[in-house]
Amino acid sequence: MKIILASPNFPQPRGNTVTVQRISDNLQKLGVESVIISTTDDRSAQSLPEADLVHGFHAYQFYQFMKKLAAPPKRYVVTLTGTDLNLDLFDKDKRNDVLSSLRGASAVHVFDAQAAGILVEELPEIAEKISVIAQ
Repeated sequence: MKIILASPNFPQPRGNTVTVQRISDNLQKLGVESVIISTTDDRSAQSLPEADLVHGFHAYQFYQFMKKLAAPPKRYVVTLTGTDLNLDLFDKDKRNDVLSSLRGASAVHVFDAQAAGILVEELPEIAEKISVIAQ
């Protein structure tokens, strides 16, 4: 199995980079091939490598990235990482893209029950897709 982990600002030393690198390292220990790409690096924005699954981090940034792709992924997972949940979801200029990203996802990951509660309140139709997995 091959998974693309799509993170904003990779490999800059930020929270998302640390989280995504840790996930990648653990997937590799399990024998799962993973490739990390930056969603904010314009050079990677035309196409994705072949993969079984695309896992986007930061719903808003990931959606902006997908809009630039010639062929968006048919199946993807989104992890809400903080800013997208606490700010972008409530920003009138970004909200629709956050919601579109979440609606299109096969699964939505959050780090705690409080985050899941916020999502269910704002977008009840995705409740069945939400998984809580602590960092």
